Amino acid sequence: MIKLILLDVDGTLTDGGIYLGNSGEELKKFNVKDGYAIVNVPKLGIEFGIITGGKSELLKRRAEKLKIKYLFQGISEKTLILDEIINQTGLKEEEIAYMGDDLNDMAIIKKIGFSGTPLDGANEVKSIADFISTKNGGEGAVREFIEVILKKESKGLISKEEREEREVSAVRYHKDTVLLSLKGIDSIELAEKYRDYSLYVKREEALSLAEGEYFLGDYLGMEVFIEGEESLGQVSELIETGANLVFVVKGKDKEYLIPHVPAIVYSIENNRIHIHTIPGLLEL
Repeated sequence: MIKLILLDVDGTLTDGGIYLGNSGEELKKFNVKDGYAIVNVPKLGIEFGIITGGKSELLKRRAEKLKIKYLFQGISEKTLILDEIINQTGLKEEEIAYMGDDLNDMAIIKKIGFSGTPLDGANEVKSIADFISTKNGGEGAVREFIEVILKKESKGLISKEEREEREVSAVRYHKDTVLLSLKGIDSIELAEKYRDYSLYVKREEALSLAEGEYFLGDYLGMEVFIEGEESLGQVSELIETGANLVFVVKGKDKEYLIPHVPAIVYSIENNRIHIHTIPGLLEL
């Protein structure tokens, strides 16, 4: 279980650009969506830290605003800081995640439990990272990385022994939310028991879909083909990042994370998913 997420700055939390103000001061562009995720995820028991080779007062203020617990600047050997954090906290390497974009991030990526890199990260980093974002650095890549971790850490489907069949007694709509009343659950106390549970509908009672539309469950078991020829494996799991769907494809020797985006998935038909590849995608 991931308990700490460590982040690089230039090229990860920012787009890597250097901007100058009217007085010649150095500025950095951060993404508000990344910031929102960083502020809210600690409520779920995950802390954040920054390890960067750069050093600036601006970053210090940004880290304080986001209530980031650990901030290490001017660091060339990031694995030494990782060891220091482990010694201080008692965390295990597999309980730590890291996102970075360049060659100086590779050593720490090889040591921790789960790693990610932005879409425009160095190819060498993509070849060893567990997850490649569909976003560039500074454009929401960190938020997507966080969302993938939350999905991976979730308990997922309820076991058959824990499942219950309930009858829907009433339905009403509020904005983009569907509110259901379930027969036999008539108090807040009873409803709390089902917080974070998944709700399933029998297939024969589901809505009809238009051609080319699929329920999430339909993707499970589909075979994935590279450029319409080579079979990569079958979809064994789905990850919803908020930005897009990610197929977890089980191959012969390993699993692959394939983002369901137009640049990669170009066709789904006859229970087959056809994909293009990008540098580093199949090295996940």
